[in-house]
Amino acid sequence: MHAPIRPRRAPAACLLAAAAIALTALAIPRGACAQEAQANVEPQATDSVAPPPSTGRPSPGGALLRSVVVPGWGQAASGSYGRAAFYFLAQAGNVWMAYKTHSLRDTARRRQRMLEDAKTAELLRGGVASEAVEAELGADERIEDIRLLATARDEQMEDWVALLVFFTFFGGADAYVSAHLADFPVPLTVEPVAGPSGTAFEVGLSLPWTPELFRRD
Repeated sequence: MHAPIRPRRAPAACLLAAAAIALTALAIPRGACAQEAQANVEPQATDSVAPPPSTGRPSPGGALLRSVVVPGWGQAASGSYGRAAFYFLAQAGNVWMAYKTHSLRDTARRRQRMLEDAKTAELLRGGVASEAVEAELGADERIEDIRLLATARDEQMEDWVALLVFFTFFGGADAYVSAHLADFPVPLTVEPVAGPSGTAFEVGLSLPWTPELFRRD
């Protein structure tokens, strides 16, 4: 009796890779629009204004490429060390799980080949025709179980590869945005302040604005 054929699911790697590419595409146009808006602003007189000092941080495109090559590199170069640690540890965990799943899959495949070879040799010695060997292999419970296990390992490997691809593109998009926002002030700060009645906490809120917004012609 043959085991029922399991329906083949859609490859998770293709779906998550498409989602990651879409996220990257959404992040890039925002930066492009911001650069275009800055280019359309009328130039001001800069004869007596010194150029801003170099921060040493990479461009948004450079941060994206760095994060794709090494997870978290683009965020760290932009000063977002917490985000850099998150992406580096996430990708390290994904790589480890993919390696472990690959080893388990190879073990299952070797076990499957050993059982199939032993069963085939036994059937041929018993006078079973070669055309009927495959049907006899499918009827063996041990061989069917190891085949199902090997298929499950294949699907798990696809999932981990999909996560690797997803975090690679998503981390690159996040590095791109982090590089754009590196020069913005921290929106909310909390600092301890010593007072006569004890220690208190001072909350500061920074709102981005420019004097040109309030200038009248």
